[in-house]
Amino acid sequence: MKHYLSADELKDCYPEDSLPYLPILTLSISVFLSFIYALITLSFLYHYLRTHSRLRVVFTALEQRDELAAIEQQMQFANYLQEQLLNHLDQDRGDPSMVPLNSPELRRIKLEKAPSAKPGKPLLDKSNNTTAPTESSTDVCSICCDEVQPKALVRRMPECRHMFHQKCIDSWLKMKPTCPNCNRKTREVMQFN
Repeated sequence: MKHYLSADELKDCYPEDSLPYLPILTLSISVFLSFIYALITLSFLYHYLRTHSRLRVVFTALEQRDELAAIEQQMQFANYLQEQLLNHLDQDRGDPSMVPLNSPELRRIKLEKAPSAKPGKPLLDKSNNTTAPTESSTDVCSICCDEVQPKALVRRMPECRHMFHQKCIDSWLKMKPTCPNCNRKTREVMQFN
């Protein structure tokens, strides 16, 4: 038969002043070891789910989405830095006509609808020289290299009359106030009109 110690006998085994914090210490150590065990178990579970289950597809998709978002942010930041550098270089020349246009100034360049090419009619090429009549012809926006569809909204440069998509030329003129084709300054022409 086992003999259990009573509370008085246990008290005699551990005098009051020898280790008064022993129960708190053992409880703290057991909680700490339980935390370490739970952490190790969760890390093994995470590793298993990533490599051996259908959730691997989910984890991979989340990682790829995060990578794409990071790349997109880096590209936006690089474009912003490029715009700022171009603006700074143009303004450093001290030429007030090279200051980029703002939105109210852009609105002074009127919008129009792209003309539809008529067969047999001589058209102007990019250097304003007449070309031979053709069966049909479409203009190309030299900024985006896409065709300008008939009746699309376009802006013509005030002096040289080169035609571009509205969004393309607005973005261009916010960076550099010159014609992309012939490099004529837009701001000077607008001030005289």
